[in-house]
Amino acid sequence: MDGFKRRESAFETKFAKDNELEFKLRSKAFSLLATLIARDKLSLNDRAVKRYADRVLNSALRHCNLDATFDYIQKRLSRHGITMSDRELHNLYNLALTEAQQELC
Repeated sequence: MDGFKRRESAFETKFAKDNELEFKLRSKAFSLLATLIARDKLSLNDRAVKRYADRVLNSALRHCNLDATFDYIQKRLSRHGITMSDRELHNLYNLALTEAQQELC
């Protein structure tokens, strides 16, 4: 029985670490994505870029859903008269995710 408990504990520890890494990875990716959009699409200054990135990250954490966060970004862009296709947004997110992986791993 001790062997089973040790394996169970090891699995739970690995699961927790994997979830923590996934959370950090997605948080970093959303932050990078928001920064790219704020600078390249919205032409915001450094202070406004930080605020925008914080808002996008808060939206991502609140919704825990990629599509809901993308909808939030799309709405913010449309307020400024900027259109971005879903494909373009997904491509930017994938670039941000790759960069986040390189930074965190």
